[in-house]
Amino acid sequence: MEKIIKKELIGFCRYWLLSLLVIVMFCCVSCDANDQVAIFRQDIVPVTDNKYVDSSCDGNKKLSDAAKSIIDGSINYDGRYMNIDYPMGDVPANMGVCTDVVIRAYRKLGIDLQPLIFTDMISNPEYYKDKPDRNISHRRVPNMRKFFLKNGFSKSIYPSTELKDFSPGDIVTWKIGINNHIGIVVDEIGPSGNYMVVHNIGSGQNMDDCLFDWTITGHFTYDAVSNLLDKDKIVPKR
Repeated sequence: MEKIIKKELIGFCRYWLLSLLVIVMFCCVSCDANDQVAIFRQDIVPVTDNKYVDSSCDGNKKLSDAAKSIIDGSINYDGRYMNIDYPMGDVPANMGVCTDVVIRAYRKLGIDLQPLIFTDMISNPEYYKDKPDRNISHRRVPNMRKFFLKNGFSKSIYPSTELKDFSPGDIVTWKIGINNHIGIVVDEIGPSGNYMVVHNIGSGQNMDDCLFDWTITGHFTYDAVSNLLDKDKIVPKR
């Protein structure tokens, strides 16, 4: 009888010790998750009812600001081939596609991607699929993606869908069906809790909450030294 009672007592103690261990582990996980949320949101201040600005902004703040400065919903989506100036060539101001958002934002920082991509394609023909064309090469997503992959910093070998891996000023490329797309991550946070993106997907140069809406094919940061040191004196050439 004494052995039976002792055995039941040992079993009872083991049960409660195991239960206590499970409770402690659960509390640790919960606290850790809460700490991560707190760390993420401590530098975010409300701007509107459904939008926030990440004031910590460890990324390329200047590019983020430049992208937001060119938001214009009246831009007509038009990617036709046109003869444009070189360098600093651009299609009419009321036209543009997704790559023009990136080109125009970088030019705000004194960086002209047109000659950078064109000359890189001439120097590395085996790397690029297309033949170099100073009127259009820099306005094609595959060429731009290749350029950033080669000359910038690829932030993820396998494109991440974790917000912590992204920073304002990052360049992101997507695959939407059979089409390629590109945009700039900015320091505003949308209703989803993700960074918003300045891009042009057909309805103008807009800022949308769409970072993880499509398949990410590239994620880069590109901080170049200005190649327009005397840009005010540049004489456009065909």
